[in-house]
Amino acid sequence: MANINNSLTSPARGPLAVRVAAHSAAAPNGIDVEQGNGRGQTTIDQEDLKKEPQGRLQYFRSGAWFRSAITLAILYLLALTFLISLYRRLPPMDDLVARAAAAGDAQAATTLRLAIPHSIEELRAVRSTLETYRQEYSSQVASLLITAYLFLQTFMIPGPLGINILAGSLYPFWTAMLFTAVVSTLGASLNYWLVRCLLKDAVTTLFPSRITAFQAEMRRHNTHLLNYMLFIRVTPVLPHWFVNLASPIVGVPFHIFLMATAIGHQPMNFITVQAGAALSSINHVSDLYSLRNVAFLMAVGVLALIPVALKRRVKKGAKGLPRRQTLLNLLPIINQDKINGSIGVQLNGSESTA
Repeated sequence: MANINNSLTSPARGPLAVRVAAHSAAAPNGIDVEQGNGRGQTTIDQEDLKKEPQGRLQYFRSGAWFRSAITLAILYLLALTFLISLYRRLPPMDDLVARAAAAGDAQAATTLRLAIPHSIEELRAVRSTLETYRQEYSSQVASLLITAYLFLQTFMIPGPLGINILAGSLYPFWTAMLFTAVVSTLGASLNYWLVRCLLKDAVTTLFPSRITAFQAEMRRHNTHLLNYMLFIRVTPVLPHWFVNLASPIVGVPFHIFLMATAIGHQPMNFITVQAGAALSSINHVSDLYSLRNVAFLMAVGVLALIPVALKRRVKKGAKGLPRRQTLLNLLPIINQDKINGSIGVQLNGSESTA
């Protein structure tokens, strides 16, 4: 745990340093807690926030980003080239259309398509196309889906959710679950290392207040970091792309990130695979985030915090302290306004006004 503490408390590198104020020796985990109003509040350095535009401009003028940008562009083009090569190994779409027309299936001939879907209707068309290909080229279709998923998630391009649904509609349930479990974990891991090796300084400079707020939450929960990561992986509290970006910057160890991702993605994978199996009854992607599904994700996420709450309760009971710790105090809820640029950090149900 000492290594975790050191990694989470070390300031991020870059022209505009990310730091959490810590002036009180009594503050837990090195976080500044204002005692005047009786609420735990994380103080974010106002000077850093005021200097964000200047810091970004200075960073771009310095040219420090150039090497990382060139390397990122090369990796992107190589991955895209490989993906296109897999696509070109499949027979041309014109052949499928001709076969469908020859078989008298005029509707299939007009609906076949293979592209990134932007709606449920397009998703159904892509599914029909892939199913047609899969009858003769099953291994090529599987390779294309895996590569497309990893490409999209590594470079933070929208689309992995649709591939999960496609997997659920093309394969048996447990095969689809295994597919989504492997590719979602591997894709997030590739994104983690991409940021850690190439984009750490750039992301820190571009989004200092957001990274600072996330760092404060990580330091607050560093004694039960895996439980915290499981919670935010399972629940829709934070976007997964932001967790992938911020985790290597604030020093989340890779083994914790990997375990939390491998386990925490499964509830949402379950929902999307089930949606794929019932693709004909889905009208919009937002149906995946129905009240029932969100409640399911939140309930599973809270389960990750129960061991921490019980451990603290037992520890306080052994010391003869009042057992005032509740599960609500452990919920690592981060205000979405902060992710959109606000400086408010919601701790224990109260929002800071710093």
